[in-house]
Amino acid sequence: MIFFSVEIDLETGEILSNPENIGYPINTADDDVYFTWSADNSRAYFSSVREGGSGEKDIYMLERNVALAPVVVWKGRVIDELTLKPIDAKIEISDNSTQKPVGKFLPNKSSGKYIIALPTGRNYNIAVESENYSFYSKNLDVSGLNKYEEIDEDIYLKPLKKGTIIVLRNIFFNVNEASLRPESEIELTRIYNFLLKYPNIKLEVSGHSDSDGNRGYNMELSKKRAATVTEYLIKKGIRADRLISNGYGPNRPMVPNDSPKNKQLNRRTELMIVE
Repeated sequence: MIFFSVEIDLETGEILSNPENIGYPINTADDDVYFTWSADNSRAYFSSVREGGSGEKDIYMLERNVALAPVVVWKGRVIDELTLKPIDAKIEISDNSTQKPVGKFLPNKSSGKYIIALPTGRNYNIAVESENYSFYSKNLDVSGLNKYEEIDEDIYLKPLKKGTIIVLRNIFFNVNEASLRPESEIELTRIYNFLLKYPNIKLEVSGHSDSDGNRGYNMELSKKRAATVTEYLIKKGIRADRLISNGYGPNRPMVPNDSPKNKQLNRRTELMIVE
């Protein structure tokens, strides 16, 4: 077998270059098969029958100094927050900018482990769901990343019960406004479907801010943003008596308001099961 390389547009699948023979020492006159690059493109593995080997087909590795693949590898486990045992869950990933699905993935049932490779240059909406658990929302914005990166993250899903809080990481507002940006549509639809699936659940929708600026202004803006989400769900068909809207401003920080990263975490919209 002879190995060739081509350049492919990951967005469309279009082949952008002519096939090029990889050449020696990967291609030889011997039997070379199963060529595979590592996720970061720094190593490649292949099997070959060649002089100096230890068996019929040996595994060979080649390395290069520079990782050329702009890819983020997101990996970890999906487990129950209380028991720490693996959960039979599903992971759905969409592109917030285009509103198009990227893929659906299933963690290993026995271990809860998952590993997903995603091209950089996008703003991803990630949801992890399982029956009778609250969904987990993650925003993975790698639109400005142009190199390889690995992210290790265990996902702790919470059983559905009174007091359970869901942090919505894919609800986006215009700066200093309560108007929703189009990128929020996927997350809003997910909340709507969640309420349809569990018709006996009632939610508090709450807005939160960091500690920068005027406290009174932050309180008022967080109330308006929570009300905007609530109004969206009601207009979509959810009964008004299933939703409560509140704004807490900077009064309930998740983490200390001492860095830009932490302040971003504190600027959020939440759901809490109240019944």
